[in-house]
Amino acid sequence: MLEIGQDYIIKEARKYMNFEETPNNSGFKNKKFESMMRKMGWKKYQSWCAYFTELIWRRAYANANIKVDDELKRLFSASAVQTYKNFKSADYQISMKPWYGALVVWQKHKDGKPDWRGHIGIVTKFNGDLFNSIEGNTNDGGSRNGYKVHEHVHQISLESERNYGLRLIGFVHPKFVTYDNIKKTIGYEK
Repeated sequence: MLEIGQDYIIKEARKYMNFEETPNNSGFKNKKFESMMRKMGWKKYQSWCAYFTELIWRRAYANANIKVDDELKRLFSASAVQTYKNFKSADYQISMKPWYGALVVWQKHKDGKPDWRGHIGIVTKFNGDLFNSIEGNTNDGGSRNGYKVHEHVHQISLESERNYGLRLIGFVHPKFVTYDNIKKTIGYEK
């Protein structure tokens, strides 16, 4: 069941379903979307999954009239992995279980070793060990090097996903809900 605020995140993410980039991360077919992404800090030829999640969270919090924009600007990064680290060191709950509107973050591994690269999306629903997420810079097949906004179904696993070398490192929960409810429901780590 969605709690107040989480619906803002999910509704905002759904607005951009199937929006596409122009080849090689050179821009976006929808120029209004491109302008919004530039305001998040995106620059031509950069991967944009983290900028997309920043756009969604910042717009959702603003729509809910919660004034955390400066904080979110500070915590989000062009890097999915750095974004995760920033939120983990701030006052946000981190868990290995999905939650509505949460950021889901994967880290690239090569030869079994973590890399600085990763991928990030927004959880839209979950059931058992499966969850859905809307992701930017992906494709219909689920690659982290894609060309559009798309929703995927994932299995909670610490193993590399779909041969892309990505491993789930955690979920960053939005502050719309009370953490006591999350703790009772799914458990968390700080």
